[in-house]
Parts: sequence; C-alpha cells; structure tokens
Amino acid sequence: MNTRITREGDINQMNETFYTLHTFMLHSESVTYFLMLVSLLGILGFWLFLTARDDDHE
Repeated sequence: MNTRITREGDINQMNETFYTLHTFMLHSESVTYFLMLVSLLGILGFWLFLTARDDDHE
C-alpha cells in the first residue's frame, strides 16, 4: 500500500495502486459486500419504521 505523509502530517491513502488483478478483485469484492450490508441494514430500518404501530390511538 502506498502511504504518503503530506506536509501537514496527514496520511494520504487514497492513491492506492493495484499491482495484480487479484488485489483489485479482492478490494472490489470487499467494497461490494460492505455496500450490500449497509443497504440491507438501511432497508431493514426503513421497513421497521414503516410497519411500526402507533399505540397512542384509543
């Protein structure tokens, strides 16, 4: 991983270079699984919000 420290001391890791197809595919798969998990949790939360019962009515 190419890690560069700028003049201010911040670590910049956004310019990562993929040297093999395997590392690129592994990175892409990891990002995809993370996005799927976030989407699933968001859909679950929205579903629970929509189906919540309002028990304040008489």
